[in-house]
Amino acid sequence: MRLQSSQGSLSLEAREVVANLNGLAAQIMCEHYEDLTVSMRLRVTNVIKNTKQILDDDQIPKS
Repeated sequence: MRLQSSQGSLSLEAREVVANLNGLAAQIMCEHYEDLTVSMRLRVTNVIKNTKQILDDDQIPKS
């Protein structure tokens, strides 16, 4: 699987993987928040933040 298309943006497959990872991390936070340690909550929060940033950055048109 290629991560970037020829234009330098994420390939459709890579965007789908990142979006799925973001959704799973959000689901973990919603469904298992009380079961997670503080360290685990921070890690999951970072996954959500980082995957969202990847998706947001990929929305910027490349010149």
